Amino acid sequence: MTLPIARGGFTSSPRFSARDALPLMRTPATLTALAAGGVAAAPITPIAGALYGGSLTLGAAALASGVAVVRNGIRGQLMVRVLQGLAPLIGREGTVRARRWKGRLGGTPTRLRVDYDPAAPAHEPEWERKVAKIVSVRLDAVARVVRHDVRRCRLDLVITTAAELGEKVPSAQLQKRVEDLVTVLFGTDARTEVGWEADQVASIDVAHTIGVKVSASAAVRGARERVVTTMLPGRWRAHWDLEADTVRFELRPQIPPTLSRNLASPQGADLARLPYGVDEDGETLYWDLNDTAATPHFLVTGSTGTGKTNLIRGLITEGCRRGWELYLCDPKRIEFVGLKAWPNVKCVATAVPDMVAVIHQVAQEMDRRYKLIEAGKATKNDFSRLVLVLDEYRYFYGIVNAWYAGVKPSGGSKVCPILEQVFLIASLGRVARVNLILGTQRPDASWLGGDVRDQFMARASLGRLSPDGAKMMWESYNVGTAVPRRIAGRGTGANSEGNPVEFQCYWTPDPATANPDELALLNQLRPEHVTHQPHVVVPPVKDDGEDKPLTYVDFLVAEIAPACDHPELYAPIEPGALAGGGSVRDLDATPGPVAGGGVDGQSLRHLQPDDDAGCPDVEDLYAPAQNARAGKLQPGQLVLIDEQADLWATIESVDQDAVAGDGQVCICWRSDEADGDFGVLVEDDTSVMSVRNLLEAVDGDEDAI
Repeated sequence: MTLPIARGGFTSSPRFSARDALPLMRTPATLTALAAGGVAAAPITPIAGALYGGSLTLGAAALASGVAVVRNGIRGQLMVRVLQGLAPLIGREGTVRARRWKGRLGGTPTRLRVDYDPAAPAHEPEWERKVAKIVSVRLDAVARVVRHDVRRCRLDLVITTAAELGEKVPSAQLQKRVEDLVTVLFGTDARTEVGWEADQVASIDVAHTIGVKVSASAAVRGARERVVTTMLPGRWRAHWDLEADTVRFELRPQIPPTLSRNLASPQGADLARLPYGVDEDGETLYWDLNDTAATPHFLVTGSTGTGKTNLIRGLITEGCRRGWELYLCDPKRIEFVGLKAWPNVKCVATAVPDMVAVIHQVAQEMDRRYKLIEAGKATKNDFSRLVLVLDEYRYFYGIVNAWYAGVKPSGGSKVCPILEQVFLIASLGRVARVNLILGTQRPDASWLGGDVRDQFMARASLGRLSPDGAKMMWESYNVGTAVPRRIAGRGTGANSEGNPVEFQCYWTPDPATANPDELALLNQLRPEHVTHQPHVVVPPVKDDGEDKPLTYVDFLVAEIAPACDHPELYAPIEPGALAGGGSVRDLDATPGPVAGGGVDGQSLRHLQPDDDAGCPDVEDLYAPAQNARAGKLQPGQLVLIDEQADLWATIESVDQDAVAGDGQVCICWRSDEADGDFGVLVEDDTSVMSVRNLLEAVDGDEDAI
């Protein structure tokens, strides 16, 4: 039906007809009169039966034609009202065409085409929204613009009735909240598609026209993501397509409590990729050392008990499986004690002089390789990979400088020169296939400057970060600040696209403390071939008759010799010896079944330690409670969400309520428990709340961050 606008008023020309009726009987009045006459005459005419039957037929035709007239009249009146409402927006020459009517009597159109006057104000930002709103009000339905053809001055709208909307979505109220939220964030011309799972919104697809604004920075996009998480149930994330001006918001999936781990021998590209965990999408995270990856060094951060050393131990065992040469520096002296006899671990150094000698040896090897490449006698492909592991680097930084003060030569600097060699390996090691794994509680700029930290493009943070720590690790004050505290091995890593994601690292047992089930897993991780024998650092000794004390240089160039030549210096611990159940000597035996899943040579269920094992107490991580106004709260703080139950949760974000406006803040929180409970508090920004601040990292061997 087309209803043109005319100066003298509105005109309509609905067409209707009674098929098989005579031309003289095209009006309902004629048909009704004939039918009535036939019925009345039937008893007294000779052809009463035939005339009576014909009268019934004419009556039915009259009734059908009458219904059509009524229906078309109702539709015409409805479209006149729509046209009257749109007249100021679409101009005097504008027309409206309705199609695909549904419903009883007149019904409601499901498609509407509006051809507007070229002089209509279609360029105004709110114009499309106003057109859709007027159509929605006039039809008592939901109208949505699906196409705007500017050249032809035409709009196409899809109409959804309230009844249909109730059938399509479990909650019309929640649907409207989503649409209102999208309008606030992306403007009135944004188009929205909502996906549902049961009675919950599971995804929101938005096509918008503010690409220039949201592409300006990640902070602008992140602010919109936080608003969605704040205003809708669940924890949300966004996938932006900046070229197509679209974004998809979706609920974050839950990481499963057990992880499948591929234990088959690495082949092809996997020979240079070390798996260390699984993210929330089920994607395996790797330390990729292929030439095209540009991630030659790995930085792991996390306080005591978060699983940092476990992740490093997993990288070590994966490197050993590939036949690489690994040197381990263990300032705490007990973290890698079970790896002394692990195949392809070249040396485990625990004393400060031994660690200095090992680092110097690696730096010398890197220099030797550079000289061969420089002379044209070799390429980087001629060298096997060498990995230096330096755990608890902040602690090492302190103790090595204290040690150096007693052995430095006259006029030496206050800072031990071995630290400069660590930075040199980080800067130059890639070309010589010398790689570095650095573990620390927090990468402070005072001892790990930004220029050096930038060399560690592969990185992972275990446990919960403070806002400052998150900024140093992930260039955001929010990322990783709400990781559940009671899930060992949970943290933030970089996926294949380099974006930070929440992940769960694989459990790699310490051979020294492994129980029988864990020994079966270790047996699967054990290298098939031994390419590097264990070595030890031989302490330097004074020359006979020389009274001078040993100096830094003497320790620096100490010999690193095969362990078999110095049994007095080599005391490996048998696998399982510290587990309380005796030792297991034969690691080459065929493994038996493992708790949590069978061993089939290809995959093994993730062995997850007790969630509370090694988990720091709240008192060790957070300062005493204090009062703060809701508008001043920060991500990473603990907030009291239930005073009677003394229930605290971590703040993920604090933002203004996008719907309520100024004066109201939405506080997204997440619990420490393994079930990942979360929620939103909506408070006046002046409300006083009880919070606890995360303590800053404590240097050395302390448990607190």
